[in-house]
Amino acid sequence: ATASGREQGAGSLFNFDQVFRGRRAQLDALDSLLDSPEPLIAVVVGRGGIGKTKLLREWSGGKGGWSVLWTNESRTWQPTTDREIPARDTLLLVDDAHRYPYLAQVIGMVSSWRGAYRLKLVIATRPSGRSYVNEKLAQFVDERRLIRCAPLHNLTQQETVDLAAEMLGSEYHHLAPQLAAVCMDAPLVAVVGGRLIAKGEITPELLGNHESFQRAVFDKFASECMGPLPAGGKPREDLLHLIAAVQPVNEQEQAFDTKAQAFLGWKSFEIRKNVFALEEIGIAVRRGNAIRIVPDVLADYLLEQASVGPNHLLTRYPDAVFEAFQESH
Repeated sequence: ATASGREQGAGSLFNFDQVFRGRRAQLDALDSLLDSPEPLIAVVVGRGGIGKTKLLREWSGGKGGWSVLWTNESRTWQPTTDREIPARDTLLLVDDAHRYPYLAQVIGMVSSWRGAYRLKLVIATRPSGRSYVNEKLAQFVDERRLIRCAPLHNLTQQETVDLAAEMLGSEYHHLAPQLAAVCMDAPLVAVVGGRLIAKGEITPELLGNHESFQRAVFDKFASECMGPLPAGGKPREDLLHLIAAVQPVNEQEQAFDTKAQAFLGWKSFEIRKNVFALEEIGIAVRRGNAIRIVPDVLADYLLEQASVGPNHLLTRYPDAVFEAFQESH
């Protein structure tokens, strides 16, 4: 199942509009996928927040003559899915492939494609999903048909300084080297942190402590999403924590609705209205019938927030979610 386009990130603090920097080796490798007849599939590996989605958006956006489709993880794979491929050269993109349940079907379709037009595939995954991706690839293609891009690592110091300066704006651009120093391993933190400093919502003094600054950035990022929800005055964090644990979520499905009512102690209409509210503020995006929190590293942070209390003591929240949802999710 495929869907064209890709959603922006949540709220005013995160989107993909900043200038794209670096990644020359990966861009060249991806170009070779389209320029050479033999390779069918390219694989991009990088940890959360390193810029996989930004890379795919930037690269695919400039491919004139190719129809670009992003897979939709909430759509059920059908025997007729290949009919959704348009009658032109088509590029399929599977972002967050470690979460995509129909990866084998997509790879199988691409590897056996006999249409009049070209069909090629790019898979992006976190390092933790590499084994899952490799297992599916091995079922259908050999290495001669693959391009494995160099893993995405940190931007260079100058690239990070330039990104920080763009986010900080003219008033605070002099802080760019300091911001870059605490964000070398996470471009997303540079984007959100720079915007927070520019808005006066984080003090520049925090730049002196790497861990404290990153924690403050995600605390502020998460707090934009918090507060009461419209239906029943329920706290947003309860629903956000649950979605972060089991996403993607289709609130219309009986399996989720029944279990979420019991887990949260909410009525069905409260769950549905409040899911819609999360969509409206932009912290959750819907692809097909299911929603997920964006960006994915914010979902990681929210789940950590629910799972780890003061002094690093465990809350056992994941155990409770697992017990309640293991059969359906």
